[in-house]
Amino acid sequence: MKINKLVSYLAVVFLISTVGISAGYANTITTQASEDLTIAMEPLTPITRDIKPVVRSNEYYMLPTDTQITYAPEDETHLSSAIDGQGNPFIVYDKVYDFSTSNLVNQLSSNKGAEWPEDLIIEWNFEDSYAINPDISILSDGMYAFGTYETGWQEPQVNMLQYPDVNNYETWEITYFDRSDRSSYVAETSATTNGENTLAVACITDYDSGEAYMTDTIVINWNCYRGEESWPGVIFYNTNSEDISEPLSHLTSAAGDKIFFIAEQEKADGSKTIKSYYCEVDETTEYSDWRSGSVAGGQGDCTYPNVDVSGNLAYCVYMDNRNGNEDIYVATTTSGGFWMKYVVADSEDDEMYPVVTANGNEATCMFVKNNDLYVTKSEDAGKTWSDPMKVNDDSDSVVAEFGSLDISGAYGFWASNREGNNDLFFEEVGQFAEVVIDSVTGGFGAKATISNVGNADSEDVDWSIAIDGGLVFAGSETSGTISVPAGSTVTVNTGFIFALGEVTITTTVGSEIKTASGFALGPFILNVA
Repeated sequence: MKINKLVSYLAVVFLISTVGISAGYANTITTQASEDLTIAMEPLTPITRDIKPVVRSNEYYMLPTDTQITYAPEDETHLSSAIDGQGNPFIVYDKVYDFSTSNLVNQLSSNKGAEWPEDLIIEWNFEDSYAINPDISILSDGMYAFGTYETGWQEPQVNMLQYPDVNNYETWEITYFDRSDRSSYVAETSATTNGENTLAVACITDYDSGEAYMTDTIVINWNCYRGEESWPGVIFYNTNSEDISEPLSHLTSAAGDKIFFIAEQEKADGSKTIKSYYCEVDETTEYSDWRSGSVAGGQGDCTYPNVDVSGNLAYCVYMDNRNGNEDIYVATTTSGGFWMKYVVADSEDDEMYPVVTANGNEATCMFVKNNDLYVTKSEDAGKTWSDPMKVNDDSDSVVAEFGSLDISGAYGFWASNREGNNDLFFEEVGQFAEVVIDSVTGGFGAKATISNVGNADSEDVDWSIAIDGGLVFAGSETSGTISVPAGSTVTVNTGFIFALGEVTITTTVGSEIKTASGFALGPFILNVA
């Protein structure tokens, strides 16, 4: 990649410090090891683009088990998927018209992938632009989606897709961060969500600190208010001890107890490793709270990572050529700082471009081998994996390139060239429980309605309801375990409480968290919202 020198410098004052960070995200360099130096960014405010989505007609076709969900002369690929609050897959992909025009298209299934109605196919018309490689994630309410995309021209902008209601395209908009005063390009982006309100986006870009010029380093911005207010950020140095840039690429992200951004890094000696950037983000997070670490590398080139997080357990799958051909490995962590490595698939053929989805100790990985799609599963937190099974019906038709497949819960997606151009296909590839908190209400104490929108039973799930604020004399926290069959709804409640004043109700079910506020009057909680 040819990189131009920055025209202007980031307006920050660099102060070498060993005593922490002052209020207001002061622009300070921490005195860590050279490759882990971080720089705070001044908080950013997104700019809204004048681009609106429109409904496009389309068709879908059923094969014996595969569902073809796009069928157009243009190439559709580079898809990203998420699951809404009703258990329906929501996807976005790029649709390439010619060498200068590529649009983004969203599709939402109305019944868990069995059908993809025409009025739920929404295309963003960029006209003379080249939007590619979208990435989306949905907040725990199952309604608010957030994402990003890249452009073929690599303009110095971080483009963000915001869907306040995935079922109402009139609420959708595109915003961006203008980085033209501090960068000459943005090469890659990735976005993720966490809980009810937290959004995070990262980009691979260039940066000139005044002391060193870095190419292909990472910038992370986050927001704990559903995109409202400003976005603080952090820049990680990617130079080694000799001030040589070690570029990042193939950015991926996911969130659970912590937010993770994972990227491939090319070291100065030419070897390739996997690097992580992670943090437990809330309203008090400062740039110095972010950490970086090594995921995998050393025995062979480790490339093309993909990450998913369930609670405190993160899974990162990647390609590893230590045996002379490409195999699939997984690294797992509960802390972010130390990763355990296990083999996922290691035949004599090349296994390539893995993607992973996780639900506690259960995980499903898809990958491409010999232009076919395979799936394998683990039930012991990634330590062992089932024999891979072929997914696609038409052999030798899967597009073998990074970004050509994705997986969310039980839903697998891939690009196929069976018709001579790239179209998208869908199939259920696993059994997954997906527990969501529908609502929190008051009355006699507080209660929460919980649904399993997945296709497998959820058993022995921990839950709790905590009452904070005001004066709480009894019933400050109630907890237990529940089982929720697939497609079912259950209710849990605090039982007797006694409190006075404004209170916050925090409901936790598994890794899902929902908060509400109300007014406590003895054993009753009123005006819950």
